[in-house]
Amino acid sequence: MTNIRLTTPQGLTPREWEAWSTLQLADPTLVSPYFRPEFTQAVAAVRSDVEVAILSDENEPIGFFPFQRSRLNLGKPVGGKLSDYHGLIGSWGNLTDAAELMRACGLAGWDFDHLPTSQTPFQPYAQSTAPSRWMNLAQGYEAYVAERRAAGTEAIKRAGQSMRKLAREKGELRLEADTTSTHVFQQLLAWKSEQYRRTGLADLFSYPWIRQLLEHLQAHPRPYFSTELSALWCGDRLIAAMLSLRSRHMLHAWFPAYDPEFQQYAPGLTLFLKLAETCADRGFTVIDLGKGDERYKLSITTPGPSLAEGCLERASLAVFVRKGWRTTRDLWTTAVGKRTATNAAGWLQPVRNWLAHS
Repeated sequence: MTNIRLTTPQGLTPREWEAWSTLQLADPTLVSPYFRPEFTQAVAAVRSDVEVAILSDENEPIGFFPFQRSRLNLGKPVGGKLSDYHGLIGSWGNLTDAAELMRACGLAGWDFDHLPTSQTPFQPYAQSTAPSRWMNLAQGYEAYVAERRAAGTEAIKRAGQSMRKLAREKGELRLEADTTSTHVFQQLLAWKSEQYRRTGLADLFSYPWIRQLLEHLQAHPRPYFSTELSALWCGDRLIAAMLSLRSRHMLHAWFPAYDPEFQQYAPGLTLFLKLAETCADRGFTVIDLGKGDERYKLSITTPGPSLAEGCLERASLAVFVRKGWRTTRDLWTTAVGKRTATNAAGWLQPVRNWLAHS
């Protein structure tokens, strides 16, 4: 019989952390670094709302379900919107319905948007699915390029032309696949913050805990989990950078950004391709770019695991309040005039940002 015990990350014993690691390493559907225990440990180091449900059978841990508990007693993935994969690590045991897990956690509900569809007990609560996007490098870089060419994309060929033009006009290109440079890290954050503001998105790095998380992750590398900071230089000028998460043979692109002055040379795409060239020698077979239908992603990737978005809700005051909020939001933004709706969106955006990242 499956038992469920609720605790904090600080309450897990070394034996339980080791069991979590073993379960993650044994399951190819959990290869993403977001499923590593170290990711939950890192978020718990900078936030106080992280909890873990431990599933056990005859006192042996068989599964772990980490989550964050919001002020409304609603659950969300560890790391919130920073998490590109989430769900249960290990076995469901005798559980047949994810609602049983929610009851054991004392949650009014749990929101998910990057849940592997292989986690079948959550399937009744999924509202949509989309694949993550992978650069599949299992057969090496040349085989990857040949597959993309056979698929009819000219993106890599055009990127090569842009690289040669950039080298002629500005200076030779040089990739640092994994650097510890503070300058590169700070420049990446500056570029990314500017990109968020320019595109009307919330600046993630204005939230102190997110900056603290990135700094914590960089300072505490582990054998099966770490960050990787990549830098693309043109001569002596930094033109693109990316912070990634790594676990076993997967590199997950997390925060890529580039110098807008070099936009015409496609520095972001160049960084991905240059990085892909180094993967075979460094033990990576996949670069995961996450969900999304951006043109550059579709041109250099193939579909990876299917990920579900949805919400598991139980009857509660918290769910009632949230549904009221969503109804009010939708009325403001769709049932009134265009000008009023635009103004309403401006008023509502800070609230949305706070709910998503606080």
